[in-house]
Amino acid sequence: MNFQAFPSYEKFSPAVPVCCVTPEHPGAIHRFFDTSPISPNGRYLAACVLPYGDHLPSPRDRAGILLVDLETGREEIIDETAGWGLQVGANLQWGNDQTLYYNDLYSNTWEPCLVELNPFTGEKKRMGSGIFMLSPDGRYALTHNLVKGRLTQNGYGVMIPDEKIVRNDHHPTDDGFYLTDTKTGESKLFMPLSRLIDGALPHPENYRNGEFYGFQCKWSPDQKRIMYVVRWLSHEGKPKRAMVFTSDAQGENIRLALHDCEWAKGGHHVNWHPDSIHITMNLRMNSVDLRFVSFAYDGSEFHALLDHLPGSGHPSIHRNGRLLLTDAYFAHDKRYTREDGTTALRLVDLLNEEETLLLWMKTDTGTASTDFRLDPHPAWSCDWRYAVFNGYDGDQRKVYVCNLSGLIK
Repeated sequence: MNFQAFPSYEKFSPAVPVCCVTPEHPGAIHRFFDTSPISPNGRYLAACVLPYGDHLPSPRDRAGILLVDLETGREEIIDETAGWGLQVGANLQWGNDQTLYYNDLYSNTWEPCLVELNPFTGEKKRMGSGIFMLSPDGRYALTHNLVKGRLTQNGYGVMIPDEKIVRNDHHPTDDGFYLTDTKTGESKLFMPLSRLIDGALPHPENYRNGEFYGFQCKWSPDQKRIMYVVRWLSHEGKPKRAMVFTSDAQGENIRLALHDCEWAKGGHHVNWHPDSIHITMNLRMNSVDLRFVSFAYDGSEFHALLDHLPGSGHPSIHRNGRLLLTDAYFAHDKRYTREDGTTALRLVDLLNEEETLLLWMKTDTGTASTDFRLDPHPAWSCDWRYAVFNGYDGDQRKVYVCNLSGLIK
């Protein structure tokens, strides 16, 4: 990557080189913290340019698909989409160096679809039911119900008219997680919510007075397992509950990895460990502070990763298994946020229990609603040398890259 092609970020004296890679397109965000927005060959970055960030999308409002050349600094809007949310955009992901995948809506219906685009030739096709995460080999796109997902949280699905949404019951057999074969274009309901609930959740009758919905799904790095985040909404006004299931890649051997009673103590998003066996997240456990925790795909080996340093943000672990990259939630993680609206990007050495505060970046968008917040969502590049994250410098959403190669051994 050519850092000289982009304006550098030098506020608060960063510990590593940092640059803004979307200076010409305010409103840009990358996707999430579990996939790289940089192409496998390291040449290009893909981002979603939001038309606004201070109110929820209206149905069929369009966001831009942005391609950035990381060698020349050139930025270009290469497509538009109506399938986006304020938190993860259109779920842009690279299949290979010539292929991008993201969400859109079929033009004649309110159904979400998956777009496959060659960003250099413009060749494009639509298929399937959309995408939350692409399999590591690029063959399969997996997603929760992108239309219903926003019933549990805005920003992670697509926007259609409210009257078009049919709510689930406590035991949905006809909704869950959908799989699209990117080679054939065929799509199917891969994992009904009822299979997860009946197959692994103790005492499902206790959840009868409520509704289950899929929220996130993630392939393990070796593509042998799938993680499912399921949420339950009470009909009695009780707090929503979240739980984590796993299966093998064929949808068998279903396990409950994290019970909602554990998550209810206070926790954030989950992510696969590079070993494809364990899962990491932030959780309060039995303490006041968040902790980085780890547990196996079947719920065993539950433990805190560190004794002293608190958890924060969206943690992901380097393939060497030693370094953890994370951000912080503004106004939540008090130790790593400041009154000026800035939050810290952290690199934590799990072996020595030491951390480096890589930089401070404004993320406070000035709105009280969490629907319009901006999370950095730091993500490793495919070569594990860089981190890509969102920021709000200049009161505009932008995408940044920092060079971590000098700290990684």
